[in-house]
Amino acid sequence: MVKQTSSKDPLLAVTVPRGRRAAALMDYVIYERGLELGAVSPDPKPADAKALYTLIVQAMTSDTGHKNLRPVIPPELTLPVDTQALAHVMRTTALHFKTEQPLAVTLTVSGGRVRIQCKSPAPKAIEEGESLRAKLEKSIAILGAELDLDPLTPSSMSILLPLPKRTRAARKR
Repeated sequence: MVKQTSSKDPLLAVTVPRGRRAAALMDYVIYERGLELGAVSPDPKPADAKALYTLIVQAMTSDTGHKNLRPVIPPELTLPVDTQALAHVMRTTALHFKTEQPLAVTLTVSGGRVRIQCKSPAPKAIEEGESLRAKLEKSIAILGAELDLDPLTPSSMSILLPLPKRTRAARKR
């Protein structure tokens, strides 16, 4: 007897419940493919400090080899950001840090921008800086951010996200 295959089988491979690591990898691959095809459009949503903390930890530790990540985030920070693009940037960044030593991730607010700094105690943690820049180009554009990848400090990198302009109505509150 020949087993008949349904046209839904390839779809079920994506929708079947899977482990967290496999899900993170699948989401990453799907998002990268969407970027390549130009099918991804910005979708900013407000994210508070707790949501940013969770997003960064999940993106940078799910299957990247980094452990015990404890981002430092100002508790009052709320940032309208495309969470998929930010997760892609953070995961790709984590994959480019070639070190077993723990990463330090710090978010600071200054001058109308949020700086997300990723730093390693290893002297030369980021290899292939130009490759990292190329992989992040589209996601950085979606975020409206800048990538600060200084070749003189190959153990750290920063992402500068713009804060929304305050309106007069928001100041009166």
